[in-house]
Amino acid sequence: MPELHANIDLDDSSVRLETVRSIWRDVLGAGEIEDDVTFLDAGGNSLLLVALVEKLSDACGRTLKTMDVFRAQTVKGQAALLAPPSR
Repeated sequence: MPELHANIDLDDSSVRLETVRSIWRDVLGAGEIEDDVTFLDAGGNSLLLVALVEKLSDACGRTLKTMDVFRAQTVKGQAALLAPPSR
């Protein structure tokens, strides 16, 4: 997957949500993803978490910590991680 951060508006919360949903679908090979299900409950595992962290990092243009992504657990939580840092 190419770097996405140049093409998406991370200031828009709905864009962040859809970006995370899309990445989850790609990593998990799944169809629809609910915003409040955890990554592990959706079929993720530790190896897929590594891929998820890499793709989320590419999407926001920053290096995210695996533990932060794991703790965020859900699409909603991880979408918040993609928000641009406060200026």
